Amino acid sequence: MSRAPVAPTSPVAMRLRRRLVIGLIVGLLAGLVVGVVISAVVLDGWGRAAVGIIVGSTIACTLLALLWSGYASLASPDPGEEASGAGAPLDRDQPLVTEERGDPLKDVPDHGLGHDGSG
Repeated sequence: MSRAPVAPTSPVAMRLRRRLVIGLIVGLLAGLVVGVVISAVVLDGWGRAAVGIIVGSTIACTLLALLWSGYASLASPDPGEEASGAGAPLDRDQPLVTEERGDPLKDVPDHGLGHDGSG
């Protein structure tokens, strides 16, 4: 028996999926436009070189747009609109920083050296 995959319903997963789809579409269109413009400006005809430029720019722009949209979906949301249900993450029982007690240099062995550093 195989179960159908469950679609993630968390806000982070939905935001990531939506932005990746938008990035894919925008990257493909931008890559095609950039490739056509570069081919029209640089080359005289529409031969193999033009096709190579168009394909290369489409791939590059698509990958860049996917990377950019993926990073954008991982950015922190506005304050008050966080996806996590955790209260105040810094609200702890113990303090994060404690005061040092004692002289930290007393516990360091001198390895036979004098106070001036000579042996």
